[in-house]
Amino acid sequence: MNFIDIHTHRHCSDNEVVVVKSTLWDREYSSECLYSVGIHPWDSGRVSLQEARCWLESHSDAIAVGECGFDFASGRSELKAQQRLFELQLEYAHSQGLPMLIHCVKGYNELLEMTRDYQKVQFVVHGFNGSAQLAEQLLKRNFNLSFGAMIIRSEKLQNLLRWLPIENILMETDDSSVGIREVYECVGRVKSIEIESLKELIYNNFKRIFEL
Repeated sequence: MNFIDIHTHRHCSDNEVVVVKSTLWDREYSSECLYSVGIHPWDSGRVSLQEARCWLESHSDAIAVGECGFDFASGRSELKAQQRLFELQLEYAHSQGLPMLIHCVKGYNELLEMTRDYQKVQFVVHGFNGSAQLAEQLLKRNFNLSFGAMIIRSEKLQNLLRWLPIENILMETDDSSVGIREVYECVGRVKSIEIESLKELIYNNFKRIFEL
């Protein structure tokens, strides 16, 4: 059974790892591996909706939409532009039956509001770093949470992980130099699950959420 890395910007040559390469606006991609396609909220001010729609449609073999979402960190406050761009990608994912990989920084109110009527879309919040209360809100809406390198050094996230249902958990490396094996080892230790069993559980989550 392979390790699954559902969101990475890095090249991986490990034959025991299945990766989903994140392809963002105006970036090169390789159709030789599984990949997602999305327009990051940081790019919301420089991409028209028509350009975004055509770009998404030109990547018809992508297995997910994202990363996309909201980012209202300091200096990034283009609310309307981010909302319009996210709505476009949300509707595209819904029409194509694709899951969405969500980037969200200080924008969970907007995320929960805009996804309310899209219950058939599978949502994965990548690099989750929120509170237990936020995690509970997301689980009630059938969101899935993905954890990366930060889980290794964050006691807060490890405490959260202990009670999270395994069915809602995925793992990733994003742009970290930490390998996916190390993330699995941490999750397995915190959840008291042997690595081989954990690999099977996460693989089943991956197949169900991405409909592979």
